[in-house]
Order: sequence, then C-alpha cells, then structure tokens
Amino acid sequence: PFGILGADAKWVSSAFSFAYAAGFLLSGPLSDKFGRRHVMLTGFLGLIAATLLVARAGNFQQLLGARVLQGLSASAFPPLILAYLNESLEAPWRGKAISFMSLGFLTASIIAQLYAIVLSGQSFGLIEMTFLPLYVIALILVFAFVDPRDGAQGSSTSLIEVYRKIPALLFEARLKWLYLSTLCTLSALVAFYILLDRNYGAQFSQAGIDPLTTRLVALPAMFLSLFAPQIIARIGSISLIRWSFAGAAFGLGLAVLAVLAGSTWGLLAASVVFIAGRAFSVPSLVGTVGRMADHSYLGTAIYLYKFVLFIGASLGPVLTGVMQSPATAPCAEQS
Repeated sequence: PFGILGADAKWVSSAFSFAYAAGFLLSGPLSDKFGRRHVMLTGFLGLIAATLLVARAGNFQQLLGARVLQGLSASAFPPLILAYLNESLEAPWRGKAISFMSLGFLTASIIAQLYAIVLSGQSFGLIEMTFLPLYVIALILVFAFVDPRDGAQGSSTSLIEVYRKIPALLFEARLKWLYLSTLCTLSALVAFYILLDRNYGAQFSQAGIDPLTTRLVALPAMFLSLFAPQIIARIGSISLIRWSFAGAAFGLGLAVLAVLAGSTWGLLAASVVFIAGRAFSVPSLVGTVGRMADHSYLGTAIYLYKFVLFIGASLGPVLTGVMQSPATAPCAEQS
C-alpha cells in the first residue's frame, strides 16, 4: 500500500503481530479482573472499528497506527479461550480441545499466506474489508451465546500484582526453557516460507510449482497436531517437545541437502517434514506450560505463552532480513 516496498512493507505485518502479541498481556489479566465476555465483546468492537480505519488510511503512518489497534483488539479472544479450556474441561477433553486450537493457530499462519497470494491483485483495504462480516458475526455470537457467568467473574487480585508476576514467570526455572522453545516455533515457520519464496521462488516456478502449491502441500502435515494428546499419553509432553524439535531440525537438514543437490522436489518434501515437526510443538508446549505452572498463576503463565508465541511470529519477517545477507543474493538469482 502507498507504494511502500521492500524493508518498509514488512512493518504492515509486523505492526499487527507485535501489537497482537502485546495485547495478550492486556486482555488476559483484564478478563481475570472483569470477566471473559466483557473483554471479548470490547475486543470485537475494537476490531471492527480498527478494520474500518485500516481500509480508510490516508498514508502509511495512519495505516501502521490502525494495524496496531487491530492487533490489540484481535488479541482479546485467543488467550481467553485457552484459559476457558483449562478452567472448564477435564484432562482428556482439555488435551483434545487444545490440540484443535493449536491446529487453528498453525494453519492460520499458512492460510493467511494463501489468502494473500490469491488476492494479491486487490487493494489492501479491500482485502481487510472482506473480514468485516466475520467480525460482526463473531460479535453477535459472543453477545448471544457466551454466558456472562462463564469464566472469570472478577478477581480480588489487582492488575499491578498480576503484572508483577510476569518477569518472574518468564525466568522461572521450570518454564523459561519452554518459553524459549515457544519463541522459536512460529518464528522459524514464518521465516522458512519467506526465505523459500525469496531464494527459490524462481526455481519452483520453473518446475511448475507456484507459492500456493508450496503451502498447500505442507498444510495436511499440520493436522498431525491432533494426535498430540495420544502421543503425550504414551511418552509424555516433554519427550514430544524434544521429538518435535528434532523432527523440524531433520526437515531443515533435508532442505539443505536438497539445495546442495539442486532438487526442487526434494526441497518441497523437506518442507513437509519441517512442518510436521512444528505441528507437534504448539500443543505439546502449551500443555506442558499448563501442567508445570503453579495453579495460582496458571492464567498468567498461559497468557505469557501466547505472548511469546506470537512475538516469535512477528520476529519471522525481521529474521529473514537479518539472514538475507548480500552473499545469498546470487543464490536467488541462480535459482
């Protein structure tokens, strides 16, 4: 939009993502204090208003400001659902529900890219307006069907006390390595596809493979996350986290070998292995955070997990800019 290309264009995405991640630290504690339903309704009203501002932005600075408001408003829903699942469901059903929600987070990162590819010829404002009816429907559904008595009904703990826990949680001995692993999950996934398009897009095109296909091929692998509860029951969540990262690393190793061999189809197959490893990371990590965190700060620990997860997604485009040194440019030209 507004003729902004290259390094500046990535901030249209990152402005939303960083605000979306930061919003988890607002919406979560606020919902504990004032109730889930009130915060969700406020979030959807803000999202509708912010989307209209995005569509009518008159310059790049206004667009970035509206995207920040969008991200903050959109953050009012996901952590509240995770908190509700942990509060309301018994262990077997809780694991299955978290797996389905994790699948949604993972597939959204790919489906959003597919959506952008399909509508790449349209204006950014028009693309944003296509989501507006969905936000209105969601607002109506929350108003009509979410019981005000469900979830938190207000807490005597002050917001200041909640926020004072966050630094200690981030470096808590049992959780800090989980949060560090969470940071790597979506950042690696987003960066992987950006670098794949940038460096090997021409090579894929020569083989008759468009960017849409590179993502659709890997999409079914994300459904492996639905099997996480059964695997966790057999080997434990910590073991599944280790195996998920090992699988993703193996996929990246296969990708390196495919590049060295000049195999386009091998690179595509490696992307599926990499995504399969990532598919198990999200449900196993959130389940482990929920299990290891002390019950007295369970909600805050989960909100912090979501914050770190999407900070990682926001860092993906930034990491590609750092990794894309001048030395890699000839590779892109040769491919």
